[in-house]
Amino acid sequence: MAASGLGLVALLAAPVIADDSACTPMTIAVPEALAASPLNSVIERAYGTAGIAAEFRILPNRRTAASQSVAEVDAILVSAEPRIEDAANFLPVPVPVARVTYYLASYSLGPDDVKTLGDITRYRLVLPSGFTHLANLLGHRRWVEMGNYDAILKLLTHERANLALGTLSFARYAEARNMGLNIFPAPITPRLGYHMVRPACGDAFAKLRTVLRALVESGEMAAMYDAQKAPESAITPDMLDALGPTGGLEPGLAAETEKIQLSPTP
Repeated sequence: MAASGLGLVALLAAPVIADDSACTPMTIAVPEALAASPLNSVIERAYGTAGIAAEFRILPNRRTAASQSVAEVDAILVSAEPRIEDAANFLPVPVPVARVTYYLASYSLGPDDVKTLGDITRYRLVLPSGFTHLANLLGHRRWVEMGNYDAILKLLTHERANLALGTLSFARYAEARNMGLNIFPAPITPRLGYHMVRPACGDAFAKLRTVLRALVESGEMAAMYDAQKAPESAITPDMLDALGPTGGLEPGLAAETEKIQLSPTP
């Protein structure tokens, strides 16, 4: 993988048949927190299989999240909260690319102390920047966000926070630092993560929809996650089948994705 360098908006007209000339190569925003995520390999494989030239650009977490509403890049590695409000700028390819799981880290607390969402709100919480939707989900008031994992761990070390909340990539990073932290699953239902693409890049969107579905249905995507010791992140054929034709997206958003079509062959 090469490392270089989401308001209420009008909905897309149907159908959308786009000229992809301005989308070559595709620039994919990768949040700093996911720079080492196994998902990068999955997306890289999808683009390669689809024959789409792409550049991966690692950006600060907050800037990556903001990109969803301003479309400064062509694609975003993953979003666990695609919104209809952003449909004119970015649409989720309707095949989930990851099962997003959440973990907690603490020096003084463990699984017996944090069994419910309500338990989390009892403590001072630190999050990676750009993940504030999780604090909003919790109704949490005592939280801070930090731009990188080292800063999060420093807050825990200096007891300025009791708990840190992040995804699998954070849990792996904290484990690798071998700081004596208790790292355990958070009592938060996993979310589905979707690769986000600008509607203007319609050909790429349509090709990725086909390729990603094939990667899941063949079991290749699950095998890639297994190979990187992240089986909990995998989307399996049975999971995709259970989600139905919308890929788990809410109906309005799914309808927008159906408007993207391949441009006619000359």
